[in-house]
Amino acid sequence: MTPSGQLSTYQSTAVLTASPGRLVLLLMDSGVRHLDSAQAAFSIDDPADRFTTVGSHLDRSTEIVRELRRSLNQDQGGELARHLEALYAFIEDRIFEANIRKNPEILVHCSRLLSILRDSWGEMLQKQNTPLPAPTVPVTFDSAGFDVRT
Repeated sequence: MTPSGQLSTYQSTAVLTASPGRLVLLLMDSGVRHLDSAQAAFSIDDPADRFTTVGSHLDRSTEIVRELRRSLNQDQGGELARHLEALYAFIEDRIFEANIRKNPEILVHCSRLLSILRDSWGEMLQKQNTPLPAPTVPVTFDSAGFDVRT
């Protein structure tokens, strides 16, 4: 099995065996990774490749933020859930704005917000003695600007 195949198998197993809290953490990790990849992809020289790559990462990050919003339990979460929903809505709106304005700097702010939430969520899981997922793989692009981790 190739190294990328091994990584894919490991990631699939991690998702299938994860607790609900760890799944949220994995979603946040993936959201940050796609936001960072989209930001980096804005520098791809070829306009068609740039458009495709940025769009793909922005679509994935938007879907992740939407899933985080859908996973909120308004009944049990109370005020915290309402604040998180507003923050997720803000992040989703900013991702849309970054795409419309073709402004990667907006994504830096989105990534920071999601990273702060991720770190806070991870700290909460650690206090509950929930094992954390392995660190995410750093973003690597090939000569055409495509993420070579997938």
